[in-house]
Order: sequence, then structure tokens, then C-alpha cells
Amino acid sequence: MSSDLTGRAATVLGAALAAVAALALTPSTATAAQSDTDRDPLRRAPVIGADAESVVPGNYIVVLRPQRAAAGASSTAARQAIGAGGRVTHQYGSTLEGFAAHLPARAVEALRTNPDVAYIEADQRVSASTTQGGATWGLDRIDQRGRRVDGSYTYDRTGTGVTAYVIDTGVQAGHAQFGGRVLGGFTAVADGRGTADCNGHGTHVAGTVGGRTYGVAKRVTIRPVRVLNCQGSGTMSKVIAGIDWVTSHHTGSSPAVANMSLGAGASPALDAAVARSIADGVTYVVAAGNDGEDACGSSPARAPAAVTVAATTKQDARAPYSNFGPCVDLFAPGSGITSAWPDGTRATQVLSGTSMAAPHVAGAAALYLQAFPSAPPAAVGRALASTGTAGVVAGRGAGSPDRLLFSRVDSAPVSPPVPPPGTENLLQNPGFESGPVGWEASGDLVGSGPDRPARTGSWTARLGGHGVEDTDTLAQVVSIPGAPSATLSLHVDVRSEEPADMDFDYLRVEALVNGRAVNVGLLSNRHQGGSFVRHALDMSRFTGRTITLRFTSVEDASLATSFVIDDTELVTG
Repeated sequence: MSSDLTGRAATVLGAALAAVAALALTPSTATAAQSDTDRDPLRRAPVIGADAESVVPGNYIVVLRPQRAAAGASSTAARQAIGAGGRVTHQYGSTLEGFAAHLPARAVEALRTNPDVAYIEADQRVSASTTQGGATWGLDRIDQRGRRVDGSYTYDRTGTGVTAYVIDTGVQAGHAQFGGRVLGGFTAVADGRGTADCNGHGTHVAGTVGGRTYGVAKRVTIRPVRVLNCQGSGTMSKVIAGIDWVTSHHTGSSPAVANMSLGAGASPALDAAVARSIADGVTYVVAAGNDGEDACGSSPARAPAAVTVAATTKQDARAPYSNFGPCVDLFAPGSGITSAWPDGTRATQVLSGTSMAAPHVAGAAALYLQAFPSAPPAAVGRALASTGTAGVVAGRGAGSPDRLLFSRVDSAPVSPPVPPPGTENLLQNPGFESGPVGWEASGDLVGSGPDRPARTGSWTARLGGHGVEDTDTLAQVVSIPGAPSATLSLHVDVRSEEPADMDFDYLRVEALVNGRAVNVGLLSNRHQGGSFVRHALDMSRFTGRTITLRFTSVEDASLATSFVIDDTELVTG
């Protein structure tokens, strides 16, 4: 449902806009704010994921507010953590502003009161997504539309000039499958082994991406990024450290793909790191996971800008272990895949899992990037998904796409149309499809899943819904150019347990200008209806200025109201 405000909604918003005019004429009545980032001294940074099954006790990822990171807040917060008995294990700077640390309870509490800290996430164990069994057939399947294989793999390109980052257990560089194409990499595992693979999973994955016999892209350059140990396990903080290294070492003019055949529970910090690295120009291909459930519940599978891959069997059916759902972009062969193994320079192993499906797609991405080296990650993902073979995957699972990887993608990326002057959306990540990137949230507000259906895409921002006295905030700094007018539109689905005849819970839309909060719109539980409604707000008084656009939900002590936001837009006219 899409409409401008009418009826009661228009009345409430009209009153808010009238208040704006009064505030503009009488600055002394405006709500004072210390800064555009609303540094509330009573605010406590939320701790996210503390109840996850795979939590590493005492280990945390500390994420800073973006606007404060440049002012040296990261080193200040790290010193605060150390002073309270903590030990910093990783410093981030390319994908996240913050650090990972082992923290006692008193250090966590101290950091929660630090106004520069956006949130603290409990670190989780991460594992490779693999099972054992079967025989090889995957390459033979992906180069043709029909299931009847012909015993060969036909390819027009080899991935020459493209770099594949394998974020995994390391790679055996001397294996005959790689022919000297494995270059220096990075390790987050402090066991003295460097990027050498003592598990096998990473070498197997790399062999499917770019092995001479078993690889999709047979001349791609491989760079190992070791984040998992000899047992094939690790932590979110180590994975983020690997992504941070990839981002800092990737050059914008160099076509690159990263494969992540690993996963764990949902992690806003990991999702944000992936999104930042994609924004830097690296195409990410990730495994959907092997739990036989909705992939939207795990990271990095739920990362919206990554290409998420589920696994099929030799019979073109979804593998029974494979995750599924709307966060999946593509299926690829994953059961019974033969590839390189580190037991010797010519050793092989047969493995099954979405870990084996993802590198087929990463290899195909490398082929595409060889042909179109300037294609951005979004174009690569669209090309792979749109040209996948339709109508062949059986038992896909609810919400899964009807697409099986086809490796011979030879169409050029379609450039998006150039918007007419004045119609370009000024907001970054306006539909939240890149997770929290571009937005500063008071908690884990941006996400996806069946409990928060989106208007378009998969991701939304959900404020409120607590059922107790609480406040959530979501903000973005935006510069509005000089123009005769400016309009903010947002689609909001209000769901409430409150009666619809009185105002109890609210969503405020504000512009923070020079330390002052100016109300521009107000919604309440009265707007409940179970569907998205478009609301248009006049922002003309802010043209030619840089503001912080802020959404704030305020709930009373009982009965929950959630405000689900999607498809925001700020344009000038």
C-alpha cells in the first residue's frame, strides 16, 4: 500500500510540521542536543548476541559510531578497555571502526557508557560448512542448461587478471592444482603456520575456484586469508580481521572476488564488514549454510549485498543439508565434489556442503570479471543470478530462487539509468539492503527474516517492538544541496498491541542541525494497519545544509509497537 498522509495521519503530521515552523522562528524553544550524533550521557551502548549458542565467553567486538572514529575514538576506547582489564586482539579500520577484545564484565560496562561506542557484539565461533561423501560432477553440470551431462567442462575464459581471496583455513600453495598462482595472504590465527592449510577445507575450496583440473577459473590468482584453525573453526572477530585485510589490500582498479565458505549465527558486525568490503569493489560469494533451515538466520549468509549460494545434488535437487530461503541468490553443485587436498601436492578429497557450492559461483564470478573487469559487485551478482538456469532445482525450499549456476555468462553488465537532475536519492543504503551500512543505530535494528517482511528486497529497519519503556534510534548524516525544495519519503509498517484510538507509542522523524533537534514528522500506534504506508515530509527548509536525519521510537511501559521502515528517499526538486 502506498499513499501520502491522509486523515488522522495527516492531522498528526500536520501538527508536527506546524511545530517545525515555530521552532524555526523561535530557536530558544528547540530541543538542545550536544551534537548531531546525539551524545546522550545516559545512553548505554547495547550488547548484541550475548545469548547466541556459539558465543565465545569473554570475547567481544566493539563497534564505534562512524562520525567519532576519525577523531581517534578507537584508540581511546581501546585504552579504556585495557585500563579496565581487557586485552585487545584485533584492531579494525577498513571495514569496521573498532576492535575485538577479551573483556571482563567491568570493561564491558565501562565501554557501554562510552558515547563513542555504537554497540558491543559478543564474539561467536565460526565453522566451515562441509560434510563428507560422494563423487565429482560439478564442473560438468554448470556449463550447460540440461541435466544430462556430457563428461566435459567447456569454458571461454580462465579468470586471468582476477584475484580470488579465499577466506578460510588457508591454502596449500605448493599443490599442483595451483601452478604457482597462490600469492601472499593474511592469517588471523596465531599458531605460527601462516597461511598454510592444516585442515584441508580452504585448499579444497581454492581448488574449486581456480584449480587446474577441478577449478572453474583455471588461471585466477589466489590469495589465502586464513581465519579458521586446524580444526576448521574460528571466531567472528578473526573473520572480520580477514575481511578488513582484504579491503585494505584490494585496489579499486583490480577485479576481485572473495569466497567465504563459513558461517555462524547472525552478526551485525560481520554483515557490516562484508558490506563495506563490497562497497570497496570486491564481489563476495558466501555459503548459505548446512543446517537445512532459513539462511536469513546466519551470517554471512544473510549479508544482503553478497551472493549467497545454496547446494544441489547430482539430481538437481536441493541438498537436504542446504539452507534455503529469500536470502539465497543462487544454487550450485555442492554434494560429492572432488578438489585439491593438502596431504600431498597431488592429493584430492571428496566433500559435500554449501562450502563446495559457493566456490563454483566464485569461480564463475572470476570468469565474468575477466570479461568485464570494471563491473561493480552488484552487476556481477545480477549477471550470475539472472542467467542461472531456471526450472531445474527440485525441492528448493520456501522463498528460494529458481536458479542454478550457469558458468558461461557472456553478457555485459547493464548500467543503471542516470537519474534526471534533482531526482537522485541523497540517502546512502536507503532500502537497508546493505545491512546497517550508512546508518548509525542504537542496536541491532537493521535485519531481515520472516518476522520483519520487507516492502522490497529482504532487509528493513525495525524500531520499537519491546513492550517495555524503551527508545531506539536510527540516524544518517546527509548533505542536502541548495534547491527550491526537498522531500523525504519513507514507507512504514506500524504493528501494535496498543488500541488504535489513542497515542501511546511514537516514531519521531527529526533533523539535527547545528546541535538542535527539529521535529519534521510524527507517527504513533494509531497508524497501525499491517502494511507499508508511504509518508512524505517536507524538508525544504534544510536545503543547502548538512543535517543528521534521525528516526526515534519511544514506547511506554506496556504493549509493544514496532515501526518497520523500508525504502527511504530524500530528493530535491
